[in-house]
Amino acid sequence: MRISTFSKSLLLGSIVLGSIVLLTTGCHPSDPKFPTGDYIDTEGNLTSFHSDGQMWIRNLNTGEILATHSKYSVDGDTITFASIELCPQGDGVYKWTQDGDRLLFELIEDQCDFRIWKLSLEITRYKYGE
Repeated sequence: MRISTFSKSLLLGSIVLGSIVLLTTGCHPSDPKFPTGDYIDTEGNLTSFHSDGQMWIRNLNTGEILATHSKYSVDGDTITFASIELCPQGDGVYKWTQDGDRLLFELIEDQCDFRIWKLSLEITRYKYGE
């Protein structure tokens, strides 16, 4: 069977394009993207994770602001919370996972009791108006 020059070019182009897609996206699933947004825990605290690495925590029952202008950074499935006034002991490092609307944190290293307690609570995506 003879293959035309056009068919060869089309086949070669498909192979090259497929290779580029594999190289840019990888053969394995990419690192999970941290799900920014608003989450509420079982104590009524609303935590807002912003895409610029800023976060704040406010108690919806009392209106009290527990933390403002806190910073976090994400590297794959690891999240690091920067030291803040409530946690002057240093940064806290956790593994994060998402299960539906739930956001889960597994302690890797942290010396701040408040943050350890806060991140051990069940936290789910906050749905406004419900």
